[in-house]
Amino acid sequence: FHEDREPSFNIWPETQSFYCFGCGVGGDVFTFLEKVNSISFPQAYELLQTGAVERRDIVIGRGTESYRRVGRGTLAQLDEEDKEILEAATLLYHAQLMRSQSHQGLLARRGISLEMIKNFKVGWCNGKGLRGDLQKKRLSLARARRIGLLGEKGEHFRGRIVVPEIRKGHTLYLIGRAARPGLKPKYLALPLPKPLYGVGRIKRRDEVFVVEGVFDWMTLASWGYPTVALLGTRLGREGRSYLEKFERVYLVLDADEEGLLAANRIRRELGKRAKVVNLPIRVNDPNQLSRLEQGKELLAQAVAKAGSRH
Repeated sequence: FHEDREPSFNIWPETQSFYCFGCGVGGDVFTFLEKVNSISFPQAYELLQTGAVERRDIVIGRGTESYRRVGRGTLAQLDEEDKEILEAATLLYHAQLMRSQSHQGLLARRGISLEMIKNFKVGWCNGKGLRGDLQKKRLSLARARRIGLLGEKGEHFRGRIVVPEIRKGHTLYLIGRAARPGLKPKYLALPLPKPLYGVGRIKRRDEVFVVEGVFDWMTLASWGYPTVALLGTRLGREGRSYLEKFERVYLVLDADEEGLLAANRIRRELGKRAKVVNLPIRVNDPNQLSRLEQGKELLAQAVAKAGSRH
């Protein structure tokens, strides 16, 4: 990616994901191959399928222990203060969104209602207040930096809509989406292994719906579908293990090349329990259905058609 004299690059083998604290780039194994080799997603997919990936030796210099400590920051290892910090950020950003009519309007145009904002504790980060809020609550700024909420340039999610993953009343993860055109990257996550979004809300074991993004997740969940979001197109070990518990798994991924490839790949991994749901023509992702007058009915029809296939 770039020259680096500090231990900035982190890899989590259990989720097959990476993050560079130096440049802020992260992703899964496909993203890594795309960046390193300057290739497209289909080319990266073909490389892995054929086993033609070139092996490269990576030398890790001083600071290995620091690298390892950060790399072990899995969801299961977040302690109580880490969770308190994430909860504080969730509440602050939610309050900031509730005071911003313009950003509520932005979400409304994406099919995210005020009721959904409250239900999913959606927030907006204006880039101000987190440091002071944590100090007021006597929570560690150093821990907030380690988690990834604070950095040299200020708050990690400034200028973004922020969606938390909450399980058993605790925030375990946050992801942010750019609130204005031109803010890159479009999605920005914490430098921790990505979880399946929505696991804490699912109470049944007969069927589950799988989508890519958090807006898709909120859309389907608000319509009553038991839904999880991959935060991308990779299933990972946690995802595969979790989805194997269900009798039926409906894959409602984006209707682009990457989404179609991912849906077929996951279907092969999960076997007969997996059903690919084809979105209506000219609908690119599940969230787009929320902006159509008959969107909910169109999804129900697509699900019924997918369920009838053998």
